Amino acid sequence: IVWLVQHSDTGSVGFKLNDPSGFVMNELMDDFPTGFEVYEGGPVNADNLFFIHRHPGIARSEEVLPGLYWSGDFDQVKLFASSGLLLPDEIRLFGGYSGWGAGQLEAEMESGSWLITTATPELLFGDASQQWAAALRSLEADKHWMIHAPRNIQWN
Repeated sequence: IVWLVQHSDTGSVGFKLNDPSGFVMNELMDDFPTGFEVYEGGPVNADNLFFIHRHPGIARSEEVLPGLYWSGDFDQVKLFASSGLLLPDEIRLFGGYSGWGAGQLEAEMESGSWLITTATPELLFGDASQQWAAALRSLEADKHWMIHAPRNIQWN
C-alpha cells in the first residue's frame, strides 16, 4: 500500500505503509526510545529517514490530511518520543520513499496499474499485517478476492 503525500506537475511522493523493515529506531539511533518501528518507505533515498505523524505540535510539519502531518523537526520528534508525548502509534518512520517523475504516476493510473482508495487514520496507522485487507475491503466487492492472493502473485 502506498500513501501518496505529495503530487504536482513535477512528480509525486508516497510511502509504502505495510512493509516493516524489521528495525526499530533505537537500533539505528541510540538516543531514541524503544518501540518505534521503521518501515521501508520505498526505493528512493532509502538511506534517509522520513516520517508521517499525528502530532500537531511538531514544528515545520506539513498537514497533508486533517490531523495527519508529513515531516517536521526531528529533534522535536526525539524529544517528544523520549518524554512520552509522541507514542509509537502516532508516527510512522520510513527508510526511503516511493517517487514518480512528471506524468509517470498518471500514466500508471491510466493503464490500470493502481487501485485507489481514500486514506484514513485507521488505514495509515493500522497494523501492517492487516492494512492490505483493510484497503481492499474499502474497494468494490469485485476486488475483495485479492485479500487472499499471495504477496507475490506469481506464487499463485
